[in-house]
Amino acid sequence: MGSVSRRALLLAGGGAAVLGGGAMIASGGPPEIPLYSATVALSSLTERVLVEPGREDRLVPGTRVLAGTEDSDRLVEDEARWLAQARVPGVSGLEELRTSALLDLRVLTAGLPAAVAGWSPQWRFAWPRDNAFIAVALAELGDLEGALAQLHFFEGIASPGQWLPARVDPWTRAVPDSRPPQFDGLAWLLWAASRLLDAGAEPARVAALAPLWSTLTDTLLGALVAGVPPVSPDYWEVDESALTLGSAAATVAGLAGAAKVLEASGDRARSELAAAAASALRSGIAADFAPDYPRHQGGADPCASIAFLAPPVADQATPFAGVASALAAAEVRMRRSAGGLAPGAGWRDDGISWTPETALVALAWAGLGERDRARSLLTWLQAHRTAAGSLPEKVLYDGSPAAVAPLGWTA
Repeated sequence: MGSVSRRALLLAGGGAAVLGGGAMIASGGPPEIPLYSATVALSSLTERVLVEPGREDRLVPGTRVLAGTEDSDRLVEDEARWLAQARVPGVSGLEELRTSALLDLRVLTAGLPAAVAGWSPQWRFAWPRDNAFIAVALAELGDLEGALAQLHFFEGIASPGQWLPARVDPWTRAVPDSRPPQFDGLAWLLWAASRLLDAGAEPARVAALAPLWSTLTDTLLGALVAGVPPVSPDYWEVDESALTLGSAAATVAGLAGAAKVLEASGDRARSELAAAAASALRSGIAADFAPDYPRHQGGADPCASIAFLAPPVADQATPFAGVASALAAAEVRMRRSAGGLAPGAGWRDDGISWTPETALVALAWAGLGERDRARSLLTWLQAHRTAAGSLPEKVLYDGSPAAVAPLGWTA
């Protein structure tokens, strides 16, 4: 996880919090984490600025555009065009959330070499995991060029036999700190590539990145030991001593995605190897983690990675048994005082809700056909945006948005 992380460096056992702006913990009380920004706004065709909480008047109302600049009219028009072209239906009662998520996605991607997790300095990087989800979102919206660009960015970063860096600078492609590479990034990019095919990307366009898919697949397959992924940090970004469900589930999704994109690329031999490895690992997860699907094999505490066992991450044609029951039980244990979810039942019980995990569980409920459960979590997210309308990373015990806003993965 490194020295400073956007995911709070809160160790599951209750270690100290290390945040970009610091966490103030009253004696005996819950942590008080500041809101670093209300949103980020485009100030020109190439520049962005953070908008401080309480200074929402700097924005053109209802936009992510800074008011009063020579480019503001053009930027507002471009933004309106993006909203109009977005291929996603509105859902009654969630219209504000839809608009907020679309605007947050755009302001963290438009004109950049790759999407950034956020615009606050410690978040202004591309994480393979986050960018994979952003690529899938863009593809679902109909922006296939933007989606492909997120994946193409990693073509010059992926090396044979090497795990991807935890994060990279989008402009220099440099690794900004000493945190170790994370295995699941390989899998998430392959999963995203397969989802682009599902969203209508031309197979030839996806096949044009065949060297990247081959490199990622070979590295994934080469790291398996008796079909099992290596121990590595996952989306919690903490050191691990045992395989997590998050890594295992992502690897299944990545191998299944590899089989699809390699088939589209004409690489049938690799495709069949990836499909066989995915099938074997899927059976291993069913044997070793079911029926409760805890974070660690043999453990008692579930985490939000159960969502990776449901569509759209998991293959709808080969579902994992009992996921809905396990997810419902996990959601109860992960719920925090403000109404959102923590990353897991074993996460520090400090009252803080995390919006990426809340959105992930909502996504899983939608994939499982549980629309009311999904709507409940999405309604909560809509109600806990910043005053500028952006989705924050965290929500405190009292319902206050906190830490970085906007956050691309949540959007």
